[in-house]
Amino acid sequence: KLLKISILIRGKHMLKLLTRSVALMAVTLTLCFSVVAGAVDTQQMEPFYKGIASMQPSVVISSSGSANCLDKVLLKSGYTANVTWTLQHQVGNTWVSNVNWSGSGKTQINLNKNYFVTHGYTYRLKTVATVYNSNGGVVETATKYSSSVNF
Repeated sequence: KLLKISILIRGKHMLKLLTRSVALMAVTLTLCFSVVAGAVDTQQMEPFYKGIASMQPSVVISSSGSANCLDKVLLKSGYTANVTWTLQHQVGNTWVSNVNWSGSGKTQINLNKNYFVTHGYTYRLKTVATVYNSNGGVVETATKYSSSVNF
């Protein structure tokens, strides 16, 4: 009888220990996933591109209404691109084009243009890059938008 009681007590002790261990692991995993999820900044994430190293469209609007549209499209070695930039303003849920610019090249294609805008709208710069390999074949077409700016 004493042996049965001893085994029963040990079993209860082991069950308590196992329950505590599982609970501790669950809390630890939850905290780990929370830290990892919090570290992801979707604004900074770049999708995987074949020929594009980065695109950085931005719009800065002065108090006088001059929208300075900037972008730097960096290409990986061996690729060329045609780039079209469009300054847009928002009307309801629709984005309307104000003005377009274009450029082409290899390695780096820059935009630094100004355009006067009207008060009462939200603006953004749209970049569309069509990338070509060394044989002239289209590899990808990528689109990226700047952050929106209220004016």
